[in-house]
Amino acid sequence: MLRYVGEEERDVGSVDAASLDRFVRTVWAPHLAGFEPAVRAGQREHGQSHLDMVELRHPDGRRVPVVAVAVAADGRAIHPNLVLDMTITSLLAGRRAGLPLPQGSSAEAYLAEELRRRLREFEGSGLRGAALPVAETGESKFYSWRDLAARFERRAALFHRLPTLSDEEKAAALAEYQDWEKSGP
Repeated sequence: MLRYVGEEERDVGSVDAASLDRFVRTVWAPHLAGFEPAVRAGQREHGQSHLDMVELRHPDGRRVPVVAVAVAADGRAIHPNLVLDMTITSLLAGRRAGLPLPQGSSAEAYLAEELRRRLREFEGSGLRGAALPVAETGESKFYSWRDLAARFERRAALFHRLPTLSDEEKAAALAEYQDWEKSGP
């Protein structure tokens, strides 16, 4: 899997073969046990990159969409946010059978709650956190696991508030969030 990790994520997130292997064994694989690919959309072009899409299904009825961005670099596919993609997949796969897949602000709130619940597992995983792209800067920013949970919480609160705001208030709230996203956790 390390060959799919982008340079920026390796550098910013200190991802190496040993830490990624431990993360896969302790965080990702245990929560994906029993899931099988059910719907494979394959790769779809998305600007200069591709979206890899597949839906995983568990015999108990849980479904997990897996969407990962891939870019071509050095003659291979690189997933610049592989740790983040794996983290979200693990968090969604860990939910109890019978619960619907969270959407919108509920998804952000669920990810924050589940990450906080499993913080000890993530912090002991071999990785310190995940690098996320910041659209306005074109670069990635590293978040510790705790900072990532706080980011999900902040996004949930913002998405929950937006429908109640006037257009002017929405623009201000979005600008404030984007400034926060650019400056740090």
